[in-house]
Amino acid sequence: MPVTKSNVNVKIDAEVKGAATMLLDRMGIDQTTAIDMFYRQIIAERRLPFQPVVALRWRSSLQRL
Repeated sequence: MPVTKSNVNVKIDAEVKGAATMLLDRMGIDQTTAIDMFYRQIIAERRLPFQPVVALRWRSSLQRL
């Protein structure tokens, strides 16, 4: 049975995309494959495959909330 594909459209900072794309290229992985791997890892672990952290530049702003 053929696999049905679905599109994912996201807005992301251009610098983040550029840096990630460059690193993925060095690894021989295209963006589609990387996102597919990310989603599959979420499913396998039933959580994000990393621990989210607040960037240092945002911590002082968040502490005021």
